Amino acid sequence: MQVNPVKPTLKAPRTKRLKVKCDEPLSNFAFNFNLRRYKVAETKRVIHAEVRNLHVELLKQFHDMREEQLQMFEELRGQNAELAAEVESLRRHQQEYVRQ
Repeated sequence: MQVNPVKPTLKAPRTKRLKVKCDEPLSNFAFNFNLRRYKVAETKRVIHAEVRNLHVELLKQFHDMREEQLQMFEELRGQNAELAAEVESLRRHQQEYVRQ
């Protein structure tokens, strides 16, 4: 009795191909896919615009706050100058009082 050696093969076993008889499900899939891709792109565009608008609004608020701070510092500088002049005047008066 003679035994035939089994040769290994690299070929995959044959399977039956599924045939799509109707183009409607494929076109429906393509439509849904394109619709969702459009919605994602639209959502991305809207989010990008909202983030840009938020950034612009933050810059405006920062600028307004900076202007208010500069105005406040100028007022404080003027008040400081007045107080420094008053302190100097009081020192002179005190020195004159001490000399007497």
